[in-house]
Amino acid sequence: PFIDHILHYPKHKHSTHGRRTLSSWQQYRFLKSLRAKDFELAIGLRSHFSRRQGLIVYTSGAPYRLGHFPQRKRYRHLAFFYNIPAQNPRSHKHEVERSLDVVRSIGIDLADPFPEVTIDAASRDFAESQVKRLGITGFPVIGYHISNRDAVNCWSVDNFSKLIHLLGEKYPNACHIITHAPGDRGRALGLAAAGGGGCHAIGTATIKEVGALQLKCQLFVTLDGAPNHLSAALGVPTLALFGGSDPIVWGPWGPKNRAIKKSDDINAIAPQDVFQKAVEMIDNRSLR
Repeated sequence: PFIDHILHYPKHKHSTHGRRTLSSWQQYRFLKSLRAKDFELAIGLRSHFSRRQGLIVYTSGAPYRLGHFPQRKRYRHLAFFYNIPAQNPRSHKHEVERSLDVVRSIGIDLADPFPEVTIDAASRDFAESQVKRLGITGFPVIGYHISNRDAVNCWSVDNFSKLIHLLGEKYPNACHIITHAPGDRGRALGLAAAGGGGCHAIGTATIKEVGALQLKCQLFVTLDGAPNHLSAALGVPTLALFGGSDPIVWGPWGPKNRAIKKSDDINAIAPQDVFQKAVEMIDNRSLR
């Protein structure tokens, strides 16, 4: 409710080789439209200096530009991108806190910060229709997101299947919702079939539809990535599994959420490890 407009541009790395020229043109048009907005303040929220972000902030034309000055010598010549330095040094803490450190530099502070995400009515209606269609009425409802762009952060379908069976034995009336990226539909359907009658793979068209499904869950088990942060921001107890990423920085934000990491190989995490933590979270929730 506090956001008036979202402006976006395509990244080169998400384009095929033949579409790089089109991506460059779209980025140029984005920067041109950004400058036309006549912003007074532009903030680079990333917790470290980024050439791309710095260019966007500078190109906005805002007379006040807040962000991290470059620390690396090879980028020092780009310090002009910002004219208000973010005072707080980057440290080993959650990215939410590191981003808040940027705006604390200009006197904006929150004693108890917590994200706010609004799920639109259409997305809520989508989730409600799916729940009714599939007869998801048991307790607990447990969600799983099985997708990640980086293979090092992908827990195997076999591990997810073993976890679902362990939780099914513990909670015979449980229902299981599987969400996934578009390219993982086959894996999700296979997992749902292996999970049995209370297990359902639900395809989503938008990230807000994923959020609406998360709100139906008493626990959401996920990998590193956007669904991890969205679930936590919606107040859904979130259990995130990590491989190559650092859960201290990228884990689900909030005191009732948990993260598990054993090594850079995410499949070093055993289904029994996740089961034990999931039971602890579900049982604690059911007592409240």
